[in-house]
Amino acid sequence: ADIERVLFAFLLQMHREEKTVVLMIDEAQQINSRNLHTIHALLNQETAQSKLLQVVLFPQPNFVNKIENMPALKSRITGAVYLNPLSFTDAI
Repeated sequence: ADIERVLFAFLLQMHREEKTVVLMIDEAQQINSRNLHTIHALLNQETAQSKLLQVVLFPQPNFVNKIENMPALKSRITGAVYLNPLSFTDAI
């Protein structure tokens, strides 16, 4: 559709300007399956040399269960870090 063409044109322009586009999503465990498929489709935007979009998700640990049935998306995850909760003294 039109929005996809506009987005792809934007991503190509940023690539020509040697800029990296990063989509950051907090509370990613809230994303429904349909939108996770959309994110996966966005990750397919690329040139012969590089990806046009980087996606950084900030989910709760239960996100792992959500993507277990999505091997294509799961295979695109290149890194994961688990942060332990802050102690009371670290938080103040």
